[in-house]
Amino acid sequence: MKKIKNKIAIMMGLCMVFSICACEKKDAEGTTEVVITEDTTVLKETEKTEETEAEEETYFEYDEEAEDDYAEPEPSKMKGTGETLLGFDGWYLEKEPAGDIFNTWTFYTGEGKPFATQFGFDNENGPVYSVVDFDGDGTDDMVCNCEFGGDGAQRVYVFRNNNGTIEVGQIDYDYLDKELGDDLCEMAYNLFYDSSTGKTIIYFPYHDKQEELTPKNFTYQTLEESGLF
Repeated sequence: MKKIKNKIAIMMGLCMVFSICACEKKDAEGTTEVVITEDTTVLKETEKTEETEAEEETYFEYDEEAEDDYAEPEPSKMKGTGETLLGFDGWYLEKEPAGDIFNTWTFYTGEGKPFATQFGFDNENGPVYSVVDFDGDGTDDMVCNCEFGGDGAQRVYVFRNNNGTIEVGQIDYDYLDKELGDDLCEMAYNLFYDSSTGKTIIYFPYHDKQEELTPKNFTYQTLEESGLF
């Protein structure tokens, strides 16, 4: 009888060892977690559903194809109006969009050299400029109202042909320094040329005042020095 009891005890021990080993094998496969208590061995299922895995994958998914499909708008060319600008005939335009409503228009000679530019908002159908003798030297210049896309600062650029050299006129910074002093910054003033009156107005929003400028308030540089191209 004693031998039979020993055999039964050995067999029960072997069954328990086999059960625990089997459970641990399932856990290694990542499908079952083993929880051991003082009294018995409890199996806690931790299998993930396919739906949960799909949600995690979607959450971390990065759509590279969408980025690859994006492309900046292509520049487009347009013939000039036929008028002579700054002594150039046969000139043409190139439009470069940036977003839906901001455009940069560049004027090129017939040989493909840039000589003027106009950029800003609400110029989808063409550049906004005036042909007038701005500096009073007896020859026509180009006056362009421009607006920057980042901060919305408004500026006036005057393009002229000075004995074969194209120059760009901008507001004199000595004048600005005198008017603004420590308040001088990009957004401290805005410029606008009114083609109906021929007046150039500068507005100081921080001081809530405006003044009329004269050609003497502008200084000129070459295209390369201006940094516009």
